[in-house]
Parts: sequence; C-alpha cells; structure tokens
Amino acid sequence: MLDEVEVLPSENSSISHQIFAEAHVLAALDALDKADPAAALGHLDMAVTWPEHLGLGRPYNPEERIEQYLRGIALRLSGNESEAITAFEAVIAATPQGVLDGEIGAERMDLFVIAAFDALGRSNQIRIAADAEQDVLAQIIARLRSASTNGEDVQGGSTGCSSIILECVL
Repeated sequence: MLDEVEVLPSENSSISHQIFAEAHVLAALDALDKADPAAALGHLDMAVTWPEHLGLGRPYNPEERIEQYLRGIALRLSGNESEAITAFEAVIAATPQGVLDGEIGAERMDLFVIAAFDALGRSNQIRIAADAEQDVLAQIIARLRSASTNGEDVQGGSTGCSSIILECVL
C-alpha cells in the first residue's frame, strides 16, 4: 500500500517515512520470527531507503540503528558473519560518543548499542548511563548490564536484550 501513496513534499515532516520504515521493520521482525532471514533483509533494506514518492529526501544522518541491529541479526542467521559484524559496528558508530563513554544519559535508541556490543562479544565495553528521570531506561540498562556481567545471554530468548529494547522503542 505504501508503494502506491504519493505524499507532497513538506518541510519538517518526516511522518510518511517513519510509517514506511516502521512497517518494514515490523515485517522484518515477522520474517525473523518465521526463520526467514532473507525476507527480513529485504524489508530492512527497504526501511533505510527514502522513496521519492514519500515526499522526503534522505537526511544527512538518518536514525537507522534499529535497522542496522536487526540487519546484523538476519545476516548472522544467514551465515554471513562478516557483514553481520559490519552492521553491529554501524550501530556503535551511530551512537553519540558521550553515550558510549557513559558521560551523558542514554535515550531509547541508544539502547541498541548495548545489544550491538553484546552481539560482538564486547559486553565489557558497555558504559551506558541513563538520566535519573528516565526510570524505565535506567532499569533496562541496569538489567542488561547485569545480565552481560553475569555471563547471561542478553541477546536471545523472550527475556533477551532484543525483545526488551524493541518493547521500549517500538
């Protein structure tokens, strides 16, 4: 349906692309649930495009950490470890340095860097802090940090990092 919609260009309005990207991310999650990483990759590739008919041009630094993290998962499931590592590294690279250093509080999207570090086997590099007024984020970060410190699987399973973060940001 979104392929057929024509949206007129509008300054400061990104809702058309947001709906487009979220629809493809949700379709990718559905494909991953069905153990179809190839279909998930197709949707994730579409989610990071900026089709002209949506009335927006690609910004200089678009927020694509969800897509990159899920892309890493799908690539890993497909057996393409080198590209999966590249996708997880892209999540880390897109996270502000102050967040990575624990100097400024994390926002919802910053939580994907925890999962990316864990996916790369670098849980010891997680230094993220949450603002005091963001109680939910503080709890999630503490829970994920505790799990990674204790050697628990923070990536998989129904209580894993991915599901915790996705519940928070979607």
